[in-house]
This record gives sequence, structure tokens and C-alpha cells, in this order.
Amino acid sequence: LKKFATIPSNFNGLSKESNTYCQINDRTTGALLRLYAKADALFVHLTEVKKQYQSWALLCGTRYDELEEILLRTCQSAAQFQSNLNVLKSKQKQIEKLPDLVSLDCLNVSLVEFKQKIEDKLNNIHDCVLSVLKRKITSYYSDVDAFLLKGSQMLSSRPQSIADIAIAQRQWLQLETDRGEVKNKSLKLHEYALIIQNSARFSSVVDLDDAIKRIGTLDGRWSQFDEQMDAFNEMMELQKETLRTRLEESVVETNQAIDKLVDRWSALKPKGLKCWELSAIRRVLEELDNWQKTLSDIQARVAEL
Repeated sequence: LKKFATIPSNFNGLSKESNTYCQINDRTTGALLRLYAKADALFVHLTEVKKQYQSWALLCGTRYDELEEILLRTCQSAAQFQSNLNVLKSKQKQIEKLPDLVSLDCLNVSLVEFKQKIEDKLNNIHDCVLSVLKRKITSYYSDVDAFLLKGSQMLSSRPQSIADIAIAQRQWLQLETDRGEVKNKSLKLHEYALIIQNSARFSSVVDLDDAIKRIGTLDGRWSQFDEQMDAFNEMMELQKETLRTRLEESVVETNQAIDKLVDRWSALKPKGLKCWELSAIRRVLEELDNWQKTLSDIQARVAEL
């Protein structure tokens, strides 16, 4: 038993004292060289497989926020968004065609997990494109909605003075200037909505049903707004005529008030005092104050006219 237990410590391996094992080493040297050569060639093939699929892995190194920034900077039209979605759809078909297993001599390389990761990343990019598109839709709709609301409120009001008419006309001209740009955003919204209807059903994280419904109401709102814009000038002419008539009536009334004031002043203006008592002086001053108030009222009406 002691002899058996000491075998490891007495084993000489490939030392010169062990002729048996030295012969084995000498006889198998060629085989070892071939083994290392084949192993080296095998790793070369593995490297080639890695290079073959490395381009697919580049997408996995891009963060979600980086993708959003790139898309916000580069996608400025519906055609660009659609182009990105088409590329993603094409890539998804390509990844489905990749083999699940690659055989290299004695090795089998499984691509199942690799393909799953790529598919997850493509879905993630798809959702990112739709998310950026949603932000565009929200921003554009907010601009269009604010323009139509503010414009409709302005066009529904009736100026009550010449100054109000001048302000309203300036506002109308500004609306007319901005209408083309805002309408262009509205057209883009319809294009974006079409993309969403065709693509959002494949996404589990982007819900734009409410936005699509609101976009669908824009055509009716624009028709109403355009009618208001066309009717504004007619309303302004009618309002000018109304204000002109009212102004003429106010001028006549003011002239009459001036004539009455002159007549009353001529008849009732304070005369020279016979008695210089304090009560008499105060009474005269009060009368003068009343005359001054009446005159100030008439001057204010004249200034307004």
C-alpha cells in the first residue's frame, strides 16, 4: 500500500530516466504539430465567422437615447421615417434567414441566442423610430391646434372702435402670413398618421390611437378656419360702416353738447361778486368746478372721436 501511494512522487514523466515516456513523446511530436496546426486553422475559421456576423452586432452597441438623438436630427420628413422603417423590416427578414447553427469541423457554433438578441434590438429600434415620430406628431399637433384656436378666437371677435379695427387687421395679416407654414405641418401630420397606422400595430409600447383621431379632425377645422378668414374682410367692412354711422352720430351729439355748454355758459357764468364773503366765494368756486368737469367730459369725447 505504501508503494502504491508513492507512485505519483516517484513518477518521472518525460525525464531522461523514463525511456518509455520519452519514446511516446518522440513518436507523437508530428501528431502534436498537426494538432496545433489544425487548432490554429480552426480558430482562423472562427474569426471569419465572427467577422461575417460582426456587422449585425454593431447595432447592439448603440444606446436608446443615442438612437433618439440621431433620429431627431436626421428624420425631418415622413419619407425619411418610412425609409428607416422599411430598412428595419428588411433587416428583420434577413435575420430570419440566418442559420441557427454553423458547423466548423468538430465545432458547432449556435447562433440562436445571437439572432434573438439582434431581433430584440431591431424591435427596440423600431419602437424608438415610432417614439420619435410620436414626439414629432405631438409637437406639430400642438402648434397647429394653438394656431387654429387662437386664430378662430380672433376672427370671431368684432372690433368696437377704429383702433380695434387696425389691431384686428394687423392680426389677420399675421395669420395669413403664418397660415402656409402651419398648413404644411398639418399635411405632415397626415403623412405621419399614415405611417403610424401601417407600423404602430407591430409595436407594443407606442400607442397613438388618440393622436390619430385628433389628426382626423384637422381637415374640418381648417375648412372652418379658411371660411372665417374669407369672411373676415366682409365683416370688417360691415363693422367699419357701423362704426362710421356711430361716429357720425357721436360727432353730432358732441357738437350739440358743445353748443349747449356755450349757451349755458353765456347765460349762467359767474358774475362779478357784490359780496366778498367766504360762503359766496366758495359757491362761485363750486360752480366753476362743475363747469370744468362738464368741459373736461366734452374734451374727452372729442379726443376719443
